Parts: sequence; C-alpha cells; structure tokens
Amino acid sequence: MTHIGCWVHIRRKFHHVYENKGKDTLALEMILLIKKRYLTEARLRKKLDAASIAEAEFLSMRKEETAPVFDDIQKWFFKL
Repeated sequence: MTHIGCWVHIRRKFHHVYENKGKDTLALEMILLIKKRYLTEARLRKKLDAASIAEAEFLSMRKEETAPVFDDIQKWFFKL
C-alpha cells in the first residue's frame, strides 16, 4: 500500500508558512513549483474534457510533463 498525499493540503501548509512567517521566500518557491504542476494539470484536463485527447494520452502526457516539476520539488527539498 502506498500513501498518496494531496497537493492541495501540501500547498496550504506552505501558504500558511508564507503568510505567517513574513512572506517566507522558501515557502514561496514551493508554492510556485506546485503552481507549475497545477497549470500543467489544468491545461491537459481541458484537452481531455474537450475530447481532444484520450484518457490514456492524458495520463501519459501528465506523467511526462510533470516529471521535471517533481524533479525540481525533490531538488528543493535536498537544498534545505
């Protein structure tokens, strides 16, 4: 079994830190990385909803296009 976290909850925690710790720049960096992932998801989902791509293509494109963002998120954590 694998636990899958929700990006909304993760982002909310970083936003809380950003707002309550004097506009913390580290928190803002993570918020912007998560935003990149959201924008990719929204763009691809719009194509899926318009039936311009199939479900399998959506999943494949999402995996391919979000991989660099997840790499950046991992790098962000390791630079701390």
